[in-house]
Amino acid sequence: MLNTLRVGAGYDVSREIRNAQKLGARPFLSIKAANLMDVRLSSAGQKLNVTYKDTETGEEQVWQVDHIISSLGPNYDFSHSNHSLWQNLYRRGYASTHATGVGLDVNKNGLLAGAKTITAIGPVTAGQRMLDDGIIGPPAYSVPGMSSSIDRAREAVAQKIRKSVSRNQGAAPKLSPELERLKYAW
Repeated sequence: MLNTLRVGAGYDVSREIRNAQKLGARPFLSIKAANLMDVRLSSAGQKLNVTYKDTETGEEQVWQVDHIISSLGPNYDFSHSNHSLWQNLYRRGYASTHATGVGLDVNKNGLLAGAKTITAIGPVTAGQRMLDDGIIGPPAYSVPGMSSSIDRAREAVAQKIRKSVSRNQGAAPKLSPELERLKYAW
């Protein structure tokens, strides 16, 4: 599946596919003009189910695909970043790339999959936003479009803080071992 926003992106990717076909590759390609409604992992977790509304018929349909090529903006795969924060988060196992290849693997509240206390918000959670809320493209990457996920993350963190405070009435605040190690990461 090819999802484009930038003018000329569809042509650029199509050109690459044609070049691969000339070299002997025979990818299956089908072109649909449609409005994307939702993207979810298949029940087996091996493919993506894409719900779309066909612009010609107006019918909502589901298409199962192996890959999505998205030309909607910057690369949100931080696993190859040169920044010490990302390097440390990945090396220590706190961060991993989301299955969609967009952003970090987080739960619905933004908690990093490999961490107990590190929450992410904003564009780094766009892959999970695609699956949880069916939002794809620029709204998945923009702060106004992410307000519901930011609210969920804020509330989840606030609940943890309230529990910790009630559990430790009178005790001096203490960083978790994860945060203690990360405070010097950058």
